[in-house]
Amino acid sequence: MSVGANGLQVDLTTAFGPDNQPYFGGVRGVNSFNPDPGGSSPSAWPQCIFRGLANLQAAFNAHASNLCLSAVPNVGFSSSGVSQPPAIISHGSYMYDASVTGTVVQFKVTVDPATGLSKYVFRTYLSGTTFNTGLGVADDLQSLMTFTDPSAVGSPGQEVIWKAPLCEDM
Repeated sequence: MSVGANGLQVDLTTAFGPDNQPYFGGVRGVNSFNPDPGGSSPSAWPQCIFRGLANLQAAFNAHASNLCLSAVPNVGFSSSGVSQPPAIISHGSYMYDASVTGTVVQFKVTVDPATGLSKYVFRTYLSGTTFNTGLGVADDLQSLMTFTDPSAVGSPGQEVIWKAPLCEDM
């Protein structure tokens, strides 16, 4: 059952954030169901899956599809200037977003207890790399690993891994 569309011209990466919301990254930016995801709106995740129906079981029984419609640009990621992210990962209360422009942005994602909406604080975490292709966290090394392709064309054996200290203090 398809619950909705990512709303992107090209989908490069998908991840669930610390707020249990899906994030889709690609050509143009980062999308989510609702510009500021979460909350109790019928169009918010996960209740959009069974919008207009009694519950999730009713949605499956009715073979309901695409009730979440299409994801839209996320306000937190849009305001950070992230463009065409080939990688988004989640680690604890944080998300990391690699941009093809050579910048990695760190987001602290929390949920507002009164509204249930996601809230974002962000900072540039790493810059000066070339053509980011992936991200990972090495918990044993307390490091953020950023995969880059200096050739910018995907040449075999050209990938470089940048190791940055994992600093989650926002």
